[in-house]
Amino acid sequence: MNLLSLYHFFAGKASDKQKEAIKRWAESSPDNYETLCREKKIFDAGILLVDKKELSQKENAPLLYKLINYTVKIAAVVLLVVVSVTIYKYQELVKKSEVLQTILVPAGQRINIILPDSTFVCLNSNTKFSYPSVFATNNRKVKLDGEAYFEVSANKNKPFYVHTSKGEIKVLGTHFNLEAYSNADVFKTSLFEGKVRVRVKGNNIYLKPDQMVCYHKNGKIHLETIHDYDQYRWREGLICIKSAKFKDIMKTFTKYFGDSIVVQNKEVEHYKYTGKFRQSRGVINALRLLQKDAPFTIEQDEDKQIIYIK
Repeated sequence: MNLLSLYHFFAGKASDKQKEAIKRWAESSPDNYETLCREKKIFDAGILLVDKKELSQKENAPLLYKLINYTVKIAAVVLLVVVSVTIYKYQELVKKSEVLQTILVPAGQRINIILPDSTFVCLNSNTKFSYPSVFATNNRKVKLDGEAYFEVSANKNKPFYVHTSKGEIKVLGTHFNLEAYSNADVFKTSLFEGKVRVRVKGNNIYLKPDQMVCYHKNGKIHLETIHDYDQYRWREGLICIKSAKFKDIMKTFTKYFGDSIVVQNKEVEHYKYTGKFRQSRGVINALRLLQKDAPFTIEQDEDKQIIYIK
């Protein structure tokens, strides 16, 4: 409903047809009724700005004086409306920025989303990601437990923060990969474009493109140059392994496929492998490929929830 129509109604200047239209609009939804009540309070507050006694004493004043007085009155009401609406919108923005939406990505799946500021995010398997429906006025904050690739929309006035259980990332506009599973031993941030600040255990580390910082559970932090980009091809559905031990490969399979794998064959624990696996083909297919080079058998429980390597 047009605000001018409402104020015309409040001032007693509306026709019967206009009154009926406003009545139907107000009764059509609780939000409309709330708006009507709120604007009525604003209108009444504006009317109180004018001293009615003073106006009555000047009924015989020249027409120009009455016109100026009326104009001042309307200007005061309009000013109050503008201020009130601005405050109301700001409060609504604050409320929305505090309410987080959460996405849970199941094992074996990936999800792409676009945030309210046009930032692109690709979420990996077993990831929990939280973000507001509307960002605050001075920053953009999200939460991550898992792995995600970000293409952050540039905005020098609103830095972008990613909070995790192990550290915090701050950027203005950049492309980077963040691996921050709360139950993992390693926290990794890899930068492809732009600049990021990684804050972990009181340390601030600034990355340049093609650099990666790793924070280990034992407290060690090391910075290195990225030479192998295959590790980030999870966004394409590829699991890329490079000279990894068998037990570490099983951890990776659990992360991507979600299956519980129990290694009973101790002879294969130190076996190393380099190769690529298509996630969509499933864990059994991946294990079959490993069987070509390592001597082990595959068994599953009756519910096919646990895989035994024998």
